[in-house]
Amino acid sequence: MTSSKSKMRRRIVDDISYLLKDSWWPEVQAIFTAWLALAVIFFLLGYYFNKTPFVWHGVSLNTWVSIFSTIMKSLLLFTVSACLSQWKYISFSQKRRKLIDFDLYDGASRGPNGSVSLLWSMQLRSFASIGAIITIISLAIDPFVQQVIGQGQIQKLDIATTIPRATRYAKGAQHRLMGRGTVAAAVVPTIDFSLQSAITAGLTQTKDDISQQTKFKCPGSRCFWDPYLSFGVSSECRDISNSLTNQTIRAGNQSLQGVEFGFSTQRNTTPTHNYNVFVVPNNLYIDDYSTYKVDMVTYATSNRSDTVNFKSNKTLLWSLTVIKRKTDNRPASVQDFEAMECGLSYTIQNISSQVINTTLVEDATVLPVVLTNGSYAPEDGSESDFPDSLWNTTVYYPRNELQLAGNGTKFNISWAAINSIGDFLNTTFVRSQGRQLSATGFYIKDPPQQTTEQHSGGDNGPSSDHDTDSGPQFQPTVMQQIYNTDSIPAMFEALATSMSVNFRTNDANNALALGSMAVTVYKVRWGWITLPLLSVWAGTVFLAVTMYYTMRDEVPLWKSSALAILKVGERTGDTLEREDTIAGMENKAEKTKLLLGGSERRPLLRDGESSSVQFEDDTALRRSRSTRSKEKRSNGEEDNASFISLPLDDGRFSETLPRFSWEREDGDRLEERFQD
Repeated sequence: MTSSKSKMRRRIVDDISYLLKDSWWPEVQAIFTAWLALAVIFFLLGYYFNKTPFVWHGVSLNTWVSIFSTIMKSLLLFTVSACLSQWKYISFSQKRRKLIDFDLYDGASRGPNGSVSLLWSMQLRSFASIGAIITIISLAIDPFVQQVIGQGQIQKLDIATTIPRATRYAKGAQHRLMGRGTVAAAVVPTIDFSLQSAITAGLTQTKDDISQQTKFKCPGSRCFWDPYLSFGVSSECRDISNSLTNQTIRAGNQSLQGVEFGFSTQRNTTPTHNYNVFVVPNNLYIDDYSTYKVDMVTYATSNRSDTVNFKSNKTLLWSLTVIKRKTDNRPASVQDFEAMECGLSYTIQNISSQVINTTLVEDATVLPVVLTNGSYAPEDGSESDFPDSLWNTTVYYPRNELQLAGNGTKFNISWAAINSIGDFLNTTFVRSQGRQLSATGFYIKDPPQQTTEQHSGGDNGPSSDHDTDSGPQFQPTVMQQIYNTDSIPAMFEALATSMSVNFRTNDANNALALGSMAVTVYKVRWGWITLPLLSVWAGTVFLAVTMYYTMRDEVPLWKSSALAILKVGERTGDTLEREDTIAGMENKAEKTKLLLGGSERRPLLRDGESSSVQFEDDTALRRSRSTRSKEKRSNGEEDNASFISLPLDDGRFSETLPRFSWEREDGDRLEERFQD
């Protein structure tokens, strides 16, 4: 019973020993585990792609990937090293090779230095070059893996990331002035103070500065909002200089603008000789009189029928026509003036917003205006035609809200808000004193000098010795800003933006657009994983090729065993005996060839030499074997014992060194050959 257990235990030990030492099982398991480690790396990269960074017990994703990468690389090099070691015996069993090649194969199995030497010598003439290449490029696996994981930012929807949008504006108030009985004779509107401030800011600030006043909420440094719709105000300016015409006014037929606008006292404004005026299609004109010069005139209106370009715009809020003198040429021509018309309109905007480092950047696109049925119609239904002017305070005439539709969404502004806005713009752009002479505003850079006495005026001009310089004259005050601005279109764009921002801030429904916040996440640079993947794949192929040639050529599976090297070393005889340096041994090995196994069982030969002693027939060979056997028995040795005796000072070994090779015949008999 005990013997049976002992045999079983010994059999198990032998089987394990065989698997670990005399089979490819360790290398196969190693390359399989390398693939498994690589698969874990791919899983980690895929699972945590676009996820926020984590640290588990002080270990980050980079550390985990580095751990599995090290496991993969170590197992890969273990497999490749074993295969390179085995190629020493595969190569020398196929044909007679230089002894130095044995050293090259062995060196390649030890690291990159030897692999470089093998590649330099073999120049891809051997399959072992695959293993050498893998060993060399494995140096780059760690840097490549370190580059795989990076960090980036993605947008993640966040309820705390908001920006206002306008769906309905209803700020502003109006009061009725009662006439006789119960009939309301007029309306007194009052604009919301915040919108009044926004209009003033729009006339003096830039669009970029105004857009930063939007009350957004962004918890991080970068926030984005998908395009959203909002009710607002848009601006449009067109150059109408080409529509200017020159007309001659006869003396006494028309009052002079320069006199009417330039003097604060009562004057005779009738010219005494003919002069030219320059007119645009809505009848706004500017005088070109020799004595009194006007530099700019404007005409402001909410009535679309009084405009040049906005006659069909039903949502027109306000329009301003400007004629401005460019030169001081006298007499002037059409080329000496420029004319422009700008309009503000209620509209729907498609807005894209983003915040970058607390700075708001927006891009607004105006959608085509679509009025819903009954939009801004009288509450009593007494009118069917849409009014030419949205603003009307001359009579109390209640209307429905102005309603615009866009992409299935409706946007409203109340009648009171429209009247209050129109009344304030009228106060801002229309002079309240004196005759208009087709202009609601003017600017005179060098006005006629004012005096303390009354003058006859006309083209006689001032004549007092007490004349004083009164400086530029303009009415209303906004004309100063319009005349001095570098770009009227930019000013109107800023004005529209300022009003739109105010609508969004004071939306009656407190509508908000939800946005996304920039979140730092893992990013995977998949291209950098290519090298580790190719390395493991090439290692697998190299293992398969090595296993195939080992079995095909019936090469012993010795791999990196030092004992196997000692066993093979006796074939070299005394070739390297007299060489004490590595350089000397390498030089001798370059001139020496060796064959292990195969069909050609011959002793080592130097280049150009043959063996000095050669057995001619089997009788001599058997006689030699018999003599060797007698020597063993005389020394008390058993026939089944074999050993290598290294030569000492015996002179016999200085001349000739026996060389041995063994091979198993018929499964149990060890044949010994002796050759000189």
